[in-house]
Amino acid sequence: MNSPPLVVACTLSLLLSGATAFWLWHSGEALPAPAPDLGESAAELAWLRAQVAELQRRVDALAAAPVQAVPMVRSDAFALEPRTTPANGPAAEDAHSLLDRYVRSFAETPQGSEYYRLAVEAHVLLLVEPVAALVFDGQRPVAMRQALAAMLARPLFAERMDVIDALVMAALPPGPLELAEVAVASLARIASPRALPGLERVVLQRTDGARASALRVLVELAGAGANAAIARLFAVTSDDALRQLLLRALDGGETLAAGEVLTGASVGSQPVRLAAAKATAGFDDPAIDAMVERWRARETDPAVLAALGAAAAGAASWSAAKATGAPDADPQRDDPNAWAPRSPEMGRQWLQVSFPTAVQAHGVRVFEVNAHGALVEVLGKGPEGGWITLWRGTTAVPGGSPRVLTWSPTAVPIKTLRLVLDTDRTQGWNEIDAVELLGPGGGQWASRATASSTFASQGSNGIEADAGMQLQYRKAALRR
Repeated sequence: MNSPPLVVACTLSLLLSGATAFWLWHSGEALPAPAPDLGESAAELAWLRAQVAELQRRVDALAAAPVQAVPMVRSDAFALEPRTTPANGPAAEDAHSLLDRYVRSFAETPQGSEYYRLAVEAHVLLLVEPVAALVFDGQRPVAMRQALAAMLARPLFAERMDVIDALVMAALPPGPLELAEVAVASLARIASPRALPGLERVVLQRTDGARASALRVLVELAGAGANAAIARLFAVTSDDALRQLLLRALDGGETLAAGEVLTGASVGSQPVRLAAAKATAGFDDPAIDAMVERWRARETDPAVLAALGAAAAGAASWSAAKATGAPDADPQRDDPNAWAPRSPEMGRQWLQVSFPTAVQAHGVRVFEVNAHGALVEVLGKGPEGGWITLWRGTTAVPGGSPRVLTWSPTAVPIKTLRLVLDTDRTQGWNEIDAVELLGPGGGQWASRATASSTFASQGSNGIEADAGMQLQYRKAALRR
């Protein structure tokens, strides 16, 4: 079917806008001559094609040139005064005019013009300052702020505090949930540690689903300092719902700040104590074990005592504890006797295992289950608590036999390993049934385990689901 010339012309016009922004950003060279005043749509279509061909020629030449540092392009201060625009249509308008027209389109329709939204997105590198200012402005329509906030989701804005501040403002109350979720998602894509203070404000001030989203991003960006950030938030809030959320977000790989949080939670309200008791299952540390024993001696609530006992047993299906002891799962299928992360493809995940005796290890045997080949790194914890990279690489996807990974004997005794998985490498749940540490005296099975996430905690509102609910959830997730 042949498209009408006017439709094709509009499509080429939009493509030309994107190419124009790209060329301006990289070179600053003048654009081709503006279109003549053509009355015939066929002639206008021919002119547009010629402009696209010329811009493509310049882009090709730029791609073949040596790479050079490109300075940040700064736009003029944004204002909504009328601008004089050429009569040739949006293809010849400047970036600010396109943004002006997009802003004004919200007076005509609640969602604004989709055409001008796409045009502004194509030019967003030239419009960072005015776009950030509009996102920051709480008097602007929510739909406009939401669309513009999504345009700022680019890692190249990691050093732009005006962008980060605008997104944080959009995420704070009284902004609606849908706007806050988009702003937090953009902060996640930018992935700048500069956003951490703002994310802490969002976590403290929101009371809806955006709070949990902001906390997930905060934990990811904070990395090794995640538990310290959680401890700061825990110390300044009296909101029991937030305290429970913070306890569920603790990282089992860091115990100093986590111990402070768990100790404070152990004397809190019953819901907080219950959440803390469940969280202790994620830690393999003598200091926390001693704290738990002192806690159990004074605890009187039956549910909290039961949770502390269950944490010690750690026998839930797909929990980290399922990776302890000798292998007992079928390597070729999804098996609840193995550890599984919370979701099948969720980027970097880790399983941390400890063994009865510290040895100068020279290898490890890993019994993978269901989806194989996600292992990318093995770390060992030294006597001083620091992590040592023992092995890094990739393994073949086909599985069935345990992975045997070896290295030169460690200079210091190792008792704890952290297995790092890239769960995006394969489809389906990457599960681990057992881990055997290899040393001078032979092998030994893991006796304690914790993980970055576990399907054992999957369920509605973060509450543990029973085995039947877990199976139904996993089947539904796999269908998605």
